Amino acid sequence: MRVALGALALSHRDGHARPTPLAPGRTYRVRLRLPETAHAFLPGHRIRVALGTSYWPVLWPDAEPATLALTLGASVLTLPVRPPDPADAALREFAPPGSGGKTPITVLEPARVRRRTQHDPLTGTTEVLVVGDGGVLGPARRYRLDEIGTVLGHSFRKRCTIRDGDPLSARVEIAQTLEMERGDWRVLLATSTDFTATATEFRATATASASLNGEQRLERRWTIAEKRDRGDA
Repeated sequence: MRVALGALALSHRDGHARPTPLAPGRTYRVRLRLPETAHAFLPGHRIRVALGTSYWPVLWPDAEPATLALTLGASVLTLPVRPPDPADAALREFAPPGSGGKTPITVLEPARVRRRTQHDPLTGTTEVLVVGDGGVLGPARRYRLDEIGTVLGHSFRKRCTIRDGDPLSARVEIAQTLEMERGDWRVLLATSTDFTATATEFRATATASASLNGEQRLERRWTIAEKRDRGDA
């Protein structure tokens, strides 16, 4: 079981106000704070700490490959401990979770979520693909709200790719469609976003379109670029 996950850009080791780069060959003492998590480790269980320089596609890679050496003898894992308290026996049990009534729906197309990870040894490319037909933002690919007769549909596709030894090849492509229809009208919204990076900036190119009854009413395309904070300040 993963109890906690933390991440830190090492150029921010002394704070986020003035990031500073690391000097090759120098040893640094770094404190990484994990998010607070309540967890009881059972007797006989072990605590495993895993450290890595990358976690694609959860974390975007640095612009250049890096090699780190750990001084394990000086490393410490400090865990806050809450000792048992006799007063705990007087605490009331949590009540059953409450929720509102379920909206009556009719499923027209069931939800499907597919995940695939594959590596091409010839090109060194790793691809993570997630395709969701419903199940991400709704209970089905297409369903009808019975009380008002509105039909909703949603599809989602996320593709993450990267090549071995080339962090600048990292790319994330996300495409989504949202459908709404009732009676004689049907609205279709479609968006796509392409995330890439160079050695100096992050880039996001996005498109959005909207159509009514098959006639396109809106289309927009724009690009956002942000300077990479690599600790050069």
